[in-house]
Amino acid sequence: MILDKKAPTKTEDGYVKYLVGNEEVTEVVKLGEATFDGKVKAVSGLVYSGKAQELVSAKEAVTGGKILYRLGAEGTWQETVPAAANAGDYAVYYYVKGDEDHRDKGSEKEPLGPVTVTIAAKAVVVTPDGAQSKICGEKDPVFTYKAEGLIGKDTLSGALAREAGETPGEYAYKIGTLGSENKNYKVSLAENAGKFIIKDAPKEVSKETLSLNAKLKVTQTGSKINVKWGKVKGADSYKVYVEYCGKSKSKTEKTTKKTSVTLSKIKGKNLNLKKEFKVYVVAYKKVKGKKTEIARSLDAHVAGRLNKKNTNAKSISLQQPKVTMTVGDTHVIKAKTKRQSKKKKLLDDSHEKEFRYASTDVKVAGVSEDGTVTAYGKGTCTIYVYARNGLAKKVSVTVQ
Repeated sequence: MILDKKAPTKTEDGYVKYLVGNEEVTEVVKLGEATFDGKVKAVSGLVYSGKAQELVSAKEAVTGGKILYRLGAEGTWQETVPAAANAGDYAVYYYVKGDEDHRDKGSEKEPLGPVTVTIAAKAVVVTPDGAQSKICGEKDPVFTYKAEGLIGKDTLSGALAREAGETPGEYAYKIGTLGSENKNYKVSLAENAGKFIIKDAPKEVSKETLSLNAKLKVTQTGSKINVKWGKVKGADSYKVYVEYCGKSKSKTEKTTKKTSVTLSKIKGKNLNLKKEFKVYVVAYKKVKGKKTEIARSLDAHVAGRLNKKNTNAKSISLQQPKVTMTVGDTHVIKAKTKRQSKKKKLLDDSHEKEFRYASTDVKVAGVSEDGTVTAYGKGTCTIYVYARNGLAKKVSVTVQ
């Protein structure tokens, strides 16, 4: 009997029904099974590249059909080899769909596999930007860094972190959420990651005190000491104190509404200009009828003009009177004192340090006792350099 092979129908048991002529008689023909030499294999060595990558390969020949793939347990069956871009683990299922003369190998309900495929995260090295710091007691800044190894325009999500602690010192950086929020990258710190620094808060000097000190000057004429100082806004009066160094009981004082006085005696006795003196000025203001101190100058230590060993500063010279810095930078002030008498020495540190310092705005730049300026925020300020006798010199600081 010649079969009229029109509209063949493949059955689940691997047979095909054909219509036989017009008599609507069926004939059952045994089908062969589609063959597939080998297995679908995972592509090895895949690393995130920012582009979709084929996950499996099947180079072996398929006889009697074609391979259909499904990515994941609920995916759609397709002839195209599954591909993915993001790092992670993937499960690829497959079966061989037989043609009209061959039955399937595997099936949609009972597929072959799964083949587990991994796209590894790409390595990225993070280097924190240098000179990141804060003042003790302030909130941490957002830590900035450079990332090497990112693909194209990719950026990292999350934030860099540091070791716990709030006391002054150095703290190691940590990956923080940069590691957990970037699945396509394996983020690590550079070996030379540096440290985050917490600094002591610079001492803030009031504007009133800065005003007093800015024009503080002690001179001597004949047997008298002349003291001048800067005017303080809101001050009603000033009191000038003079004593022999190391002898506070010898203190004498004089009150004035002006910004200068001349003194010729201590405790009723003529000044001994062979000795050394400590001089300072206090500004007062009446608050609710009560005399209230609003500013106190630094202590000026002065050698009497008849002192045989010691002399005073005549002027201060600065290596850099103008400094431009960036936030986090430091700069050491280098100053020299010119003496009134080259034959005599300056007073030593038992009286006061050769130089003292003060900033007009510690939010821009602070200065330590050794003259190290630290830039904290953008802006401009002035650092005053004071000699032992109160003589002042300015350093102009710009923080960009």
